[in-house]
Amino acid sequence: MKGDRYYHVTSTAPRKWTALGKDRARALLEWARIEGSEADPSVRTFDVIALRYERDVIPGKAARTQKDNLIELDRLRAVFGKMLIGNIKPHHVRGYLDKRGEQAKARANREKALLSHLFNKAREWGYTDAPNPCQGVKGFKESGRDRYVSDVNRPGF
Repeated sequence: MKGDRYYHVTSTAPRKWTALGKDRARALLEWARIEGSEADPSVRTFDVIALRYERDVIPGKAARTQKDNLIELDRLRAVFGKMLIGNIKPHHVRGYLDKRGEQAKARANREKALLSHLFNKAREWGYTDAPNPCQGVKGFKESGRDRYVSDVNRPGF
């Protein structure tokens, strides 16, 4: 690390410095690719990717969505945290939905949606090339609202 960035430096003269970025996990993956070796599996855990998602993606969302996503991410971390992202399979997602759905079906659906988006980001960022485990896993049926608030019933309108 030099300054706030990670670098790969060749061992032969003249030394060549290749910037790997600021994210440690991503830098380790890139270092392994340059060296032609397998990266440390710990950089591909759900926890590591969730941390990057929390840092890079969530701040770009609306305030209420940020708040909800952070709560959802904590619930997902409790279950998938130490798992390698590529080892999460559809049956794990189904099991999570079934267990979580016992308490809150709608929240389970939102958590599955967040997991799916996080997984797609992990693919974009190069942490895995596995298919999205949420694909093909049906969420719970939700009914729409049966009562809508409008200005018609407000005094003065």
